[in-house]
Amino acid sequence: MLRYAARFQNGRSYWSSEYRATLDLEEGAEPTAAEAYARVLAEDLTRVRNIHLQAIRSGRSYELQFRVRWRDGSVHHVIERGRASYAADGSLLTMAAAAARRNRTSRYDGEISGARLCRAASELAPLSC
Repeated sequence: MLRYAARFQNGRSYWSSEYRATLDLEEGAEPTAAEAYARVLAEDLTRVRNIHLQAIRSGRSYELQFRVRWRDGSVHHVIERGRASYAADGSLLTMAAAAARRNRTSRYDGEISGARLCRAASELAPLSC
């Protein structure tokens, strides 16, 4: 299962090595959101950002599909499901999601279903699946 959590409360984030691999992000220092968004194809970027912002504003879960370009120029399809969670004072605490790379036949790598994505994301932030 590929998953990550970005914790906005203290400006720090955590990205699993599997999620880094999904976006072809280098190992080492934690990537920024800008570095992650830079991998998303230009045609998908505005939609992806808008869905993330809507999830943060509404507190609702989301599921989206988008494409990323790796450093070798290859394009990969990703499905992501997640949700924001909030501290008791209402401030944004965590944006957590699960993601899987899709192959050309539109099946999830490793047969990962939407329900399994939701359960993995739920481990990082409360979701209603």
